[in-house]
Amino acid sequence: AFIGSAGKHTEELLLGVNIDPELVRWANTTACFPHVDEGGSQPKPRTPLFQAETMHCVGYLWDEIERFPPQVIVTLGAYATGVVTGREPASISKENGRVSTVNIRGRKYQVVTCVHPSADLRSPSRAYSGAIQSAFQSAYDLTRDVYVPVATTVLNSTSDAKHFLLGILERFRSGEIASIGFDMEWDTEVRV
Repeated sequence: AFIGSAGKHTEELLLGVNIDPELVRWANTTACFPHVDEGGSQPKPRTPLFQAETMHCVGYLWDEIERFPPQVIVTLGAYATGVVTGREPASISKENGRVSTVNIRGRKYQVVTCVHPSADLRSPSRAYSGAIQSAFQSAYDLTRDVYVPVATTVLNSTSDAKHFLLGILERFRSGEIASIGFDMEWDTEVRV
């Protein structure tokens, strides 16, 4: 999840254009970014060190995108835009809402460039709110024609679950379905 005041503000901006924040998957260009400084206190926000932090662990981001292919990627801020697109924009506010295509590990993704919501929090009178919401709306509009089927299947035994999942896996491997997501829940106490 996106946390802190910028996260709360981002959720408000999403809701302002009728996008449920629960439908958004958050990722970071720098998964290894230190959350606490050496003195044990919260560090001040800063741009990650590209070679030491971002490049060291950007593979985790590519793995996540590959495992959970997004319908669209929205880059928040100039730094994220530079990492994902391979070119840092001269002015993120001028390129806000710009749609481009990137190739990540052989697959093409649409990317919408967006001002980082923390910049809006630092600006007088929330000067970027409208631009951020416009970029969010552009991303949402790109996904409108995408149908994502959701199915619930009740299985009565571990054996049924195994056969069901193997069948889904085979359909995935054959290309019949593009991606898989599942959640298993037990209605009864599991005895070991």
